Amino acid sequence: MRTYEQLELSTRGPIRIIAMDRTRYRNAQSRQLLREIDDAMLDADADGSVKVIILTSTGKDFSSGHDLGTPEERNDDVGARMPIELSGREEWSWRHWTEPLQRWRRLGTPTIAAMSGYCLWGGWSLASAMDLRVATPSTVILPHLSEFFTLPWHVSIAKAKEILFANRVVEANEALELGMVNRIVDGDVVDAATEMALEIAAMPAEFLHAIKWSLNNVEDIAGFDTSIAYANSQHLMSEWGRSKLGASDSVDGSREPMNLVAMALNKYKDKHN
Repeated sequence: MRTYEQLELSTRGPIRIIAMDRTRYRNAQSRQLLREIDDAMLDADADGSVKVIILTSTGKDFSSGHDLGTPEERNDDVGARMPIELSGREEWSWRHWTEPLQRWRRLGTPTIAAMSGYCLWGGWSLASAMDLRVATPSTVILPHLSEFFTLPWHVSIAKAKEILFANRVVEANEALELGMVNRIVDGDVVDAATEMALEIAAMPAEFLHAIKWSLNNVEDIAGFDTSIAYANSQHLMSEWGRSKLGASDSVDGSREPMNLVAMALNKYKDKHN
């Protein structure tokens, strides 16, 4: 197996486990991390011995979303940063965020997200690109209008409006009831995901691929790709409308005057105090 700076890889029989390893930053998704996930996912998919891929994380949190300015992110000189102009930002967002998620959704190999703790904004986008999701009781999900806007494909339109209008987190039990996650497990979430993966891996790979492609095609015929492309534009336009950008030629993190993630988490914490 290949080695990475921001991922930990392991194998359990026919299962490849890809763990995001930025615990210090609650596994925030740096551009480097996303490049490494892309490489690791494609490598696992091309390996005939791998029957199921599990995407998980080190530490207690699955992912707090996109990296909005850690030192590693600021010092990453590989590839262009998000440009300041709206048209350039839309293309950049598609290439660096949306397109990789679409690519992982379409892998022939079945995928499982093993989640715990924070799964916020871009964290939910990442989890929702996987075929199945296993969560712990500690998991809290904060969906949003994103570059990979899948919430209406998991819950009803009315429920999606309720969650997004209120900018609130979805706790594990509600996520299970709504179909955002497949199982909630006590104990080690990777062990539970591995148990599920081994059951899947017992199926012939050809049938798994056919089942996955057929089910994905149901969504595609219903307009999944079109809705994702439209939401990518709307997400960038809404951000643009709220931004207070400087005179630089690139965007380094979020310039939103209000931190919607912090607002949602504060409301969640107040509810449980």
